[in-house]
Amino acid sequence: MIPSRPLSAGEILIETFRIYRRTFVHSMLLQCIFIVPCVLLIILGMTNVVNSIGDVFTTQHSVSDAQVTSARNRVLLAMERNDPGSLERMRKVFHESSVSWDAPLTRDTLSLSSGPAVSNGVPNSATDQQAKQTILSLISSASFVNGWIWLLLGCVLFSLAANAPVAGATDLASREFEERPTRMSLIWGPMLKRNLWMVLAFQMAIGILAFAASILRLPFMFSTGTAGVFIMLLVVMLTTVGLLYFILRFALVIPAIISEELNLIEGFKRSWNLTRDHVWRVLGVMLAFGLIACVVGFIVLMIVLTIIAPQFIELARYVLFAQSVSIVPIMRDLSSLIWTGGLAYLIPIIFFSSMTAVFTTVLYYDLRTRHDGPLSYEEEATPLTPIFGSIETA
Repeated sequence: MIPSRPLSAGEILIETFRIYRRTFVHSMLLQCIFIVPCVLLIILGMTNVVNSIGDVFTTQHSVSDAQVTSARNRVLLAMERNDPGSLERMRKVFHESSVSWDAPLTRDTLSLSSGPAVSNGVPNSATDQQAKQTILSLISSASFVNGWIWLLLGCVLFSLAANAPVAGATDLASREFEERPTRMSLIWGPMLKRNLWMVLAFQMAIGILAFAASILRLPFMFSTGTAGVFIMLLVVMLTTVGLLYFILRFALVIPAIISEELNLIEGFKRSWNLTRDHVWRVLGVMLAFGLIACVVGFIVLMIVLTIIAPQFIELARYVLFAQSVSIVPIMRDLSSLIWTGGLAYLIPIIFFSSMTAVFTTVLYYDLRTRHDGPLSYEEEATPLTPIFGSIETA
């Protein structure tokens, strides 16, 4: 709808879900095109790395089950020494009733007869040499190297492609709010030529702002004494509040850029002007939306955990409590868990990134109406402007 008056907080939330429902199919299409392939590439890279590690240990170095079990036992013994009763607590967490560790946990219970020797917790020269050979074998493994290449490539592409659905969802929400056509053919051109790069430039600017806040904190992070700790906490609080303030003032940059076809600098100025005298309103509406998103996110998280938990519990039980541990089933189950967890991780990304973009767009139109008065739009689109444009001098 084209607003003839400012919206209340409840109307902003209602309008957000209305527009999200109407643009859901197009938003999901953008997510499937840009996000899903990147996540699949990351998952494929991780599983290749895990499988190659298993292959190196089992084929090239012939690591026996006794050696794997001995290594596991040493870790458990160290945990029990540092925190007596830790293993018993883990048994209760995983509801493990196996007789594997029924006897008191001692050096005899956790057999250390096999595997490389250690002296006072320091590996001997043979162990050190074996570790070097393992690292060299992994580096020379084509599957290991390819896995890391795919993993890094997927992360780089994800950091870039994740901005496309945000740009597309914002444009869709803007068109739906203004009652303009929302055909995908009208979204692709501006998104790929301009809007995607605008969103990326905005994310980089916010990243630089957050990095600057971290740099300001750094000289005070190692303060000692009561006064030093007080100053450190004060600096952390001030930089956090300051960063939050700038984020609230610049929250409307992306919808302003896309709706009004502004350049980046003009978008920052526009958001700063629209949020003037409305910082508390922006914060309150964002908290309300965040609360709803947290409730929905908790439900989604429970669904994801329901999918992942059985696999994780079985793997943890095997690694921690089996009398004899083999690396082959560990790597096989870990690869399966990576696939399941990675695909489940897609659910909140796909749903919440687009919904957040729609919410920010609706909030932008509310503050734009409050600032400029009732809105009206022309059919003709204005020419696209450069990303950064020029800074006008007073």
